[in-house]
Amino acid sequence: MIASIRRTKSEDIIRSRLLIPESKRIKVKGISLDMAATMKLAATTLFPNARLVTDLFHVVKLVIEALQSIRIAYRWEAIEQENKEIERCRKRKDSFKPTHFSNGETRKELLARIRFLLFPMPPQLTENQKERARILFKEYSKLRNAHRLTIKFR
Repeated sequence: MIASIRRTKSEDIIRSRLLIPESKRIKVKGISLDMAATMKLAATTLFPNARLVTDLFHVVKLVIEALQSIRIAYRWEAIEQENKEIERCRKRKDSFKPTHFSNGETRKELLARIRFLLFPMPPQLTENQKERARILFKEYSKLRNAHRLTIKFR
């Protein structure tokens, strides 16, 4: 390892690493970095012979964020639907009673509580989490498919 760098501006990184003689910099064979363009620019400028590899942590993080964005979109949809139903009930002078799944949760609750369930691998889930996942994935096939792809990728 040549360096672990805290700064993020490519000019700062390049300036500080130019202190390493070029004869040593051209011997560097590989660099692991995040997906920041500044790091890529600095790495290719300073170490022209190095193979750049994006570290797995940052790639997996993006995949999980994409999965969460699907869940969040469904949650907002459920919130909007419930708000419309509440308004309809109010106009009819009825009381609103949300539908509950077999585990006792409403759609809105299910989509909120599933947040951390999407991170662990399936064998690590508790029985309650497995039941919640069964309900969720039955209701939301797009989320089920995205979760399967995330597990496969990991």
